[in-house]
Amino acid sequence: MSSNDTEITLSEICSRFQMEDPLGFLHEIYHIVAGVYDMNSQRHDETVGDDMATYAQLIYRNSWSQLELTLPLFSYDIWASRPKNSLVIHTPGPDVKVYRGGSDQTFDIELYDFETGSITKQVFARSNDTQLNLFDHDHQLDASDLDRRLAPDGWVIVHSGNPNDGLLNMWIGAPRTPTETDDSTWSFVCPLPNLCQQYGCGGSETTGGLSVEPSPHGPSGPSFDALPEPEIHIEPKIDHG
Repeated sequence: MSSNDTEITLSEICSRFQMEDPLGFLHEIYHIVAGVYDMNSQRHDETVGDDMATYAQLIYRNSWSQLELTLPLFSYDIWASRPKNSLVIHTPGPDVKVYRGGSDQTFDIELYDFETGSITKQVFARSNDTQLNLFDHDHQLDASDLDRRLAPDGWVIVHSGNPNDGLLNMWIGAPRTPTETDDSTWSFVCPLPNLCQQYGCGGSETTGGLSVEPSPHGPSGPSFDALPEPEIHIEPKIDHG
């Protein structure tokens, strides 16, 4: 079964995040990544040796940094970590990793290779395979194709672009490893629309430095002073001496 055999909607994808504003969360990611592309396009200078390699490296480093700093401010139930120096965005639903794909419109998301690159990248797809196999074993009779394909807890967002065009495309999906009967690298994959355009924020503007303007729509979660106070248990210290 190819990842395109049955179309999965953006609404169905959003439902798996189990958060108040999942589309706003995806917009925040789109906005940040688009801003990083714009920022690095503005400072790209081939006369001093900049090329696609330097551009791609800056996109990777700057986008991870901005996502790590900004997304936890969007909602209190989102946090980021870097196990083995690989950024993971944790949500109430699936964990999300963000990677850069191609540089132009010829990039084919169906051919994105998870068997190359970092070990953590490869493990992400293999862990999904294990979960899909367990899902098949536990839900053989009553599970739908949609339930199965959205089941993995490891999702990725892949983006593509270049210095001249900025961000071109973005996709979200759950990677898997190909098999003898199915050569797809995806349990599902879905192109994301231009969410900045849909939200009316006109794309991403930069400050001229290394930071990217936050989304004009702001965080969806409660402010810090609106969070419930933690329960503090106080007990007398027992002297065992």
